[in-house]
Amino acid sequence: MTLTLVQYPPALGTRSASPFCIKMHALLKLSGLPFEVENWDDPRRAPKKKLPAVRDGDALVGDSSFIRKHLEERHGVAFDAHLSASEKAIGQAFARMCDEHLYWAIVHTRWWMPEHWPATRDAYFANIPALVKPIALIAIRKEARKQIDGHGMGRH
Repeated sequence: MTLTLVQYPPALGTRSASPFCIKMHALLKLSGLPFEVENWDDPRRAPKKKLPAVRDGDALVGDSSFIRKHLEERHGVAFDAHLSASEKAIGQAFARMCDEHLYWAIVHTRWWMPEHWPATRDAYFANIPALVKPIALIAIRKEARKQIDGHGMGRH
C-alpha cells in the first residue's frame, strides 16, 4: 500500500508553501516507504484543519509529529534507532526550536514584512476571486497577526 502525503502546493520556489509539509516530505523519504503527493489548496478537510496529513489506507493522520509517530508504530520505521539517548534529546530540542520558534519568525517575515508580503499574497491567494480578494486578504492577515501575537513572537 502506498502512502499519500497531503500538502499545500509548491510555492515560493519550494516543494510546498509550508515548512511542516517540507519536513514531512523529508521524513517520508527517509522512511523508505513508497508515497505519493497530493496537493490541497484548502486544509479544512484535513483532520486538524491544517496540513500536512498522510493518508494510510482508511486513516488520514494530521500533524507532522503525529504522522511521524504513526509511521514508527504502524510501519516500524525507526528514524532515531542509530542515535544515542543524548543525540535523540538534542535532535528533539532542535526540532522543537524549529517548530515553535523559527516557524513563527518565517510567518512574521512572510506575512508582515512589506518587502515579502506581495510574494506571499501571490503564492497563497492567486485563486481567490478578484471581487472578494481585498476583503479576504484583510481578514486572513488579521487572523495571522492574531496568531503571531498569541504565540508571543509577534510582540517582539
